Amino acid sequence: MKKTIYRIMSSIMGLVLLLGSYTPAQAIQADMSVDAQTSGTPRVYAYYYLWWSQNHWRNKLGSNYPYTASPLPLPATTDADGCNAVSQYAGNQLLDVPSALYSQDDAGRIEKDIRDAQSAGITGFWLNWAGDGTTTQNLTSVTYTPRLAEAFAASTRVGGFTNWVSYKVASLQPVSHIINDLNFLYAQFGSQPSWERIDGRPVVTFTGSRKYSDADVLAVSNAVRDRMFLVGDESRLTLTDARLAMFDAMTYYWSSQDPYGNPASFDQMKTMGDKVHAAGKRWYAPLNPGYNSSLLDGGQSCIPRRNGETLRAVWNGNAASNPDGWGMISWNEIAENTHIQPMQKWGNTYVNTLASLINAAPVGTPTFTDVPFSHPFHRHIEAFYERGITTGCSQSPSMYCPDSNVTRATMAVFILRTRHGASHIPTPTQTNMFADLPVTGKEWMQPWVEEFYQSGITTGCGNNPLQFCPENTVTRATMAVFLLRAKHGPNYVPPAAANPPIFADVPVAGKEWMQPWVEEFYRQGYTTGCGTAPLRYCPESAVTRAAMAVFIVRAFNIPLP
Repeated sequence: MKKTIYRIMSSIMGLVLLLGSYTPAQAIQADMSVDAQTSGTPRVYAYYYLWWSQNHWRNKLGSNYPYTASPLPLPATTDADGCNAVSQYAGNQLLDVPSALYSQDDAGRIEKDIRDAQSAGITGFWLNWAGDGTTTQNLTSVTYTPRLAEAFAASTRVGGFTNWVSYKVASLQPVSHIINDLNFLYAQFGSQPSWERIDGRPVVTFTGSRKYSDADVLAVSNAVRDRMFLVGDESRLTLTDARLAMFDAMTYYWSSQDPYGNPASFDQMKTMGDKVHAAGKRWYAPLNPGYNSSLLDGGQSCIPRRNGETLRAVWNGNAASNPDGWGMISWNEIAENTHIQPMQKWGNTYVNTLASLINAAPVGTPTFTDVPFSHPFHRHIEAFYERGITTGCSQSPSMYCPDSNVTRATMAVFILRTRHGASHIPTPTQTNMFADLPVTGKEWMQPWVEEFYQSGITTGCGNNPLQFCPENTVTRATMAVFLLRAKHGPNYVPPAAANPPIFADVPVAGKEWMQPWVEEFYRQGYTTGCGTAPLRYCPESAVTRAAMAVFIVRAFNIPLP
């Protein structure tokens, strides 16, 4: 009885000491370098189409439009909400125009759009692009590509504006075409600083993925996800577990969501968001100001704009899905009347409405004073805390010590709590099994380490006598072993090492055991390495508390807040 009480008291006292332990800061590894959530304000992106040349305007406005007029007349009439469209010129398909036509090839045109969007609080554009599908394409193969290059360059010049690429499949290109395009995209633009990276990879949305078979999507996923953070575009009917496994995040291009005629759409969005988050992945909700494509395709559907009320209703309704960000449809899809770009018909009404929604969103307060919203791993550490795996390294003030190294004893606590819950108290069936435990003044370590050993996740750090090395830091190679065993069981054996090796710095001479473990850790998606060109793993580098939070959240699919 006394031993049991002592063990519990030792655990409690030790955990208090653990929370207060603090070692010198270390750099977080490169594969932990970026997380999409970098501020307390919502991240709102806008679809941006790269097709607006003089020829495209003329194609949409038709041959009867008076191009020499100044200012240009509106090409159609509608009611106050943008419905009941009547074209004023035969062959016209648009409701709105600028006062003078522009081309995205004009100097400064794309940069102006970026500055206007940024001033409204928009995080970046989802740049709609597709190539020619060949393995020999270059910057001039399609007209979209030079405009894409300028969008990246202009965003860098402006600063603080980070874009995704929305790969468009309107013509249902074959899979080989898509893969060739994405390979070119990465080779040509992969180093652009204004192409946003998540988990170290530039972000691409496979816009229209729901139109393809599982086999086709899997082929694309397998071809590019080692280098690209791939976002799917699925509806609630196509969002299967199989599809979720093929993507890193999910959105839904729903330009015609109707908050009035289909109020159940908000529940549908919540169902999608919940399912995506349950899989431990990010969810980006759609957002639209209205919709009317009747002049474009002859359809009868019109979602009224209502002077910004529709945009507010969709924002408030879809917020219940707890999005990690928003996909605004659109900045300049003028033919479907979803645009918010200031032009003649609507002026600044909708960009101002969006700005008011972004600025009015509550910022909240981060849990830890040393992990602000701007910290690259804020959401992973918050998830780590919410799961009860850690209470931080200090309670007054509340701190997490993200740059401190993780010791082997602390690792035992983290993994056992992950597996058994926040309230778990270790109860090893045998004590005093390690020659280097207990440590005077840190008696809390012993029961956690001994249960960790008895669970089969570790075999210690030495034999004759058996030792654990509780205060040694955890290396990235050792961490791969611990987490794979914790995830798959103590008898788990990884597949044989690859030949040639996946990583340039593995195997390590005399430590060949590392290679199959770290390669499988990479294949299962828990790491992207510590550097590229060539791909490296840094097997003997220390793991920080911030990095450990990310690794465990990924490995155990813990939903991000």
